[in-house]
Amino acid sequence: MYKMETYTVKKLRAITEERGIKRYSSLRKAELIATINAHLAADNHSLIDAPVPDISAPVLTPTKYVAPHKRRQILVFCLQ
Repeated sequence: MYKMETYTVKKLRAITEERGIKRYSSLRKAELIATINAHLAADNHSLIDAPVPDISAPVLTPTKYVAPHKRRQILVFCLQ
């Protein structure tokens, strides 16, 4: 993953903010690394074990095409 031991605390806090981890401002460097690793492990675990959602897409059915010029004639005919 990351070689987080080489990162500064400022960089680690930026990573936690990017990941959406809360309550990181008072953590020390080792605690930040552990929190980020736990968050990454939880993300990887949930993606692998998550079931594939059953998403049904609407089925499109074709309709009879009416050319634009014929449509105008039909409207004019109906209005008369």
